[in-house]
Amino acid sequence: MKRIIIILALIVVLTACGEQKTRNSEIAVPLPTELVSTVTVTPTETLNIESASPIATENTETASPTPTPMESTIPESPTYIDEANYEGDELEVIKVINLRVKYIWEENESDYMKLLYKDSMVSNFPSDKIVGISLRDTISITEQKYVYQAVVQVMQKRLDSTAEQISVYVLLKTKEENASWTIQDID
Repeated sequence: MKRIIIILALIVVLTACGEQKTRNSEIAVPLPTELVSTVTVTPTETLNIESASPIATENTETASPTPTPMESTIPESPTYIDEANYEGDELEVIKVINLRVKYIWEENESDYMKLLYKDSMVSNFPSDKIVGISLRDTISITEQKYVYQAVVQVMQKRLDSTAEQISVYVLLKTKEENASWTIQDID
């Protein structure tokens, strides 16, 4: 019985010495040879898990939700082309373009469709809203055989995009009395 106790004590001492030797020894970790052949790690401090403080957690019941960047940048209404600097046919063309932006913003498909020329290349109500529009160049109005044609280059910023895009509006007005400008195409 005395031998068993001595053997057990010897095993405990050797095990403890072996663990101490492993803790203080260098550990070699093989990596690809083109980087480094070995990495040396030497432990410096032992963390006592039982005495460590608990990890702080967020109280989800009282935390207010943080708005996403998209939520915080949605304007109440789009920015339109300033109509104050225009008159005559140019003003009427700008009004039609601004109404288009307004109807898209308000999701008013029925009034939007009234802005389109009877044989318009535009046939569907757009799904993406325009948050801002501005003129890129002067309005070009020319007389054709049966209609007047206006070509307008604009910069448009869409709600789902960070960049402005160039669009070209082509509007037509028939030569009939009391005719109004309508959208033929948008590129």
